[in-house]
Amino acid sequence: MANKRWGKKLDQEKMLGLWTKYGSLGNCVDITVTRVNSEIWHSLNAFRKKADLRLANLQQTFQKATFVTLTNADKLLQIPDLSGPAKKELLMGSIDIVALLGDAASEISNLRREQMKPP
Repeated sequence: MANKRWGKKLDQEKMLGLWTKYGSLGNCVDITVTRVNSEIWHSLNAFRKKADLRLANLQQTFQKATFVTLTNADKLLQIPDLSGPAKKELLMGSIDIVALLGDAASEISNLRREQMKPP
C-alpha cells in the first residue's frame, strides 16, 4: 500500500476530496498556513508569487495530514478494548507523525521567507 501511494501525485479532484473530508479541528487553531503580508505580496513578481503559492499548498497538505493524524489519535482514545502498551504505542506514533509534519511545515515556512528576500 505504501509503495503504491508514495511519490505519486494525486489528481486535483482526489486532493480536493481529501481536503474537504478532513476539515480543520476546532481545538487546533495554531495549525495554520501563514499568509503573506499584502504589502510584500504586491511587491513580488509573478514567478515568486507562483512559487510561494505552490509552497503554501504543500504546507496545507501537511496541515491536512496533521488533522487526519490527530483525528485518528482521538479515535484510538475512544476504543475501549484497546488499552495498555499497544494503545500507548499507537498514540506515540501519532504524536511522532505530528512532530515530523510540523517540522516539515516549519522548514517550508523558512524556505518561503528566504525566497521572498530581495536578491
